[in-house]
Amino acid sequence: MRRKKQLLVGVLAVILLMLSGCFGVALEELYSLPEPAVEYLQLQSLIDAEIAGGCEYAAPIGGSYRQSVQLIDLDNDDTDEAFAFLRDADQNLRICVYCATDGVYSQTLVIEGHGTSISSVEYADLTGSGVSELLVSWQIGSGLRMLCVYSMEGWGGNQLLTVDCTEFTVCDMDVSGNVELLAIRFDAAEGGVVDMFSFSGNGEAILSSALFSTGVRSIERIRIGTLAEDMPVLYIESKYEEGWLVTDLFVSRRGRLKNLSQDMNSGISNTLRRDNIYCFDVDDDNYIEIPVPVSLYPQSDGASHAAITWYGYDSAGIRTPDVSTYHNQSDGWYLLLKESWRENLSVRREEGASGERAVILSTADPQTDEIRDFLAIYTLTGENRRERAQLHGRFLLRDESTTLYAAKILYTSDAPNDPNAFTAEDVKANFRLIYSEWMTSLTN
Repeated sequence: MRRKKQLLVGVLAVILLMLSGCFGVALEELYSLPEPAVEYLQLQSLIDAEIAGGCEYAAPIGGSYRQSVQLIDLDNDDTDEAFAFLRDADQNLRICVYCATDGVYSQTLVIEGHGTSISSVEYADLTGSGVSELLVSWQIGSGLRMLCVYSMEGWGGNQLLTVDCTEFTVCDMDVSGNVELLAIRFDAAEGGVVDMFSFSGNGEAILSSALFSTGVRSIERIRIGTLAEDMPVLYIESKYEEGWLVTDLFVSRRGRLKNLSQDMNSGISNTLRRDNIYCFDVDDDNYIEIPVPVSLYPQSDGASHAAITWYGYDSAGIRTPDVSTYHNQSDGWYLLLKESWRENLSVRREEGASGERAVILSTADPQTDEIRDFLAIYTLTGENRRERAQLHGRFLLRDESTTLYAAKILYTSDAPNDPNAFTAEDVKANFRLIYSEWMTSLTN
């Protein structure tokens, strides 16, 4: 008890000191924001001097690094180097590099720019030296970019490579521990090519190239993924003709770049499809699948519907179907199809009350043209959407505030242990929303 009283007296004494102002800290100081570290204030003064001399900030306009001032530890010494992206009074681009010694920054290098802007930058150890190189894509003109690779060893800024490219990315394509540079060049008249540069320890670049599918008109999306054996792969999705999309899969084999999906006779990848759905890890297995639409059995309304079979690729270029889906792009959802739903699947759309749209999934008998409905999925946007989501045996799939998704089982087997039977939980587990990322162009 005595210890508790002593503790209470001590706490009261502290409170009284604070209230009396004897604590030594002003009240406004308790609410003030933390000040930047001294070294960063000193760094800012160096950059401010460039601004005072007529420069302005000119941040990269694309890629992952878009800040005007970027702090990157290039040499893994636990101290950040600083890169300031500027444009001088004569409209010349320049990158000022600042290194810190004992907490004091100084300018160690200025890289003079080319063109009108910086398209994007990247930092990667291409030579295996332990010091990352600076990769800069300079925007020279409309549709023309010059990629330059600068060595940061000794902060000399030596230029290791200069190449024209539309886009670029870096990846350890052969899982050797060394990163390769992938420079993508595309021209609508001449087609597309991927140049893979591997760098030796002395900075020498070794080139291997592979072509896009013949007839590609524009690049839509670029991304890095892995095949089933965890082999890195570069996916490039392109417009082929109006309404057609093609995906090229580039892999590295024994240091040589290869278009894994390209047919050697036609020059076109076997991923050509009339659709606008991009490749994606649709079943959450950490591997990207390629979508191939499959026409469904038609119904009396005459509308055309398709399911999608998603294929995975192995390192030999052999594709196998992983999963099937039905995509309702206009309402923003898709459904993973159970095995029992795939055979002779047929789909039709129905308009219900105001603010209600339904997709009816059915099984068709090709011999008799008999249609058996087994599942309805509703998109509800009306003011009474919550009430309508509970009508007549319906159950809620997703609540997106202004839009509700609900479903109703129209038929399922009630036979014991029937593999074709399904429940509301099966439908909920297989229902997904389509995110805008899949439907739009993405680069890197």
